[in-house]
Amino acid sequence: MASITDINDIPRHARIFIYGAGVGGGALYGFLTASGRQRDVGGFIETVPKARPLTVRSFSPQEYAELRRPDDVVLIASTSFEDMAATLDRLGIDNYRIALPLLAAHLDGQQLWPLEFCRRHVRKAGLSIDVGANIGLMTALFARFSERVIAFEPNRTLAGKFARLTAGCAGVELVHLACGSASGPARLHLPLPGNEAGDLLYEVTATLNEPGWAHQAVEVEQVTLDAFCASRGIRPDFIKIDAEWLDYEVIRGARRLIETSAPVLLFEAYRLDEDCLGMLRRHYELIAIPEHDQIVAHGAEPLMPLDRFLARSGGKPPLNIGAVPR
Repeated sequence: MASITDINDIPRHARIFIYGAGVGGGALYGFLTASGRQRDVGGFIETVPKARPLTVRSFSPQEYAELRRPDDVVLIASTSFEDMAATLDRLGIDNYRIALPLLAAHLDGQQLWPLEFCRRHVRKAGLSIDVGANIGLMTALFARFSERVIAFEPNRTLAGKFARLTAGCAGVELVHLACGSASGPARLHLPLPGNEAGDLLYEVTATLNEPGWAHQAVEVEQVTLDAFCASRGIRPDFIKIDAEWLDYEVIRGARRLIETSAPVLLFEAYRLDEDCLGMLRRHYELIAIPEHDQIVAHGAEPLMPLDRFLARSGGKPPLNIGAVPR
């Protein structure tokens, strides 16, 4: 099973079935049938088919197995893709792809502009690093423009989904280490069953900060990117950081890389760390990458100089910041 990031990877003549008729499935249906794209959607696949106002039918997996054609493609549009894939496997259906990266690339408001930043400023990378890879959604997208991607994700419970989501992506390596400003042991907080946090595209959240929700703590190993890259003899061209409020600590642990190699950076802001941003300004032009609500609220542009965005927002940080070498 492989994921899909570009609809053009599916032949125009293929009939598409969407497995999962929730929010993700509905968004994918709208994307596939939009004017100028108008793909042939044969129906939804659901464990329990429901009557829907859409003009497209809904089938159980067993019903679909009876009517499928050799040129069909099934797109799984749910974070429950492991269970869905297992169901299709049991029925001997192997013509399926995971559509979450496709949804992220075109429909997820939080990822649309970060990916546009990558298209403009990264283009082709020899080595990309994905810190806080989660289930591998962004890793799969980065693999399209990178010869190699090293993904850091200390939460080992996500390894199975990561492997499925990045299957077929060449040059991807998953490393079960946390990243921070110092190397050594760290405590990773995982939600207890029933307290998981997630959304349309992502799995449960884990954090190195003390969370406000019911959790269990596990010991993990933490490294600095400087130490890790020095031990491997590598220099990344691009680094994405999503470390649950600890992005600036990861950047501090990459100071040597920044000063000697200046890789393109993309990280979540949440807050403004002036000491860390001051260090970055010596080597980079900083780009604000706000989410949709911030663009509307502040009359901002999707990608604009950080200082100009802060002037419009009254000093409130954008969701993401990009750093482009001067």
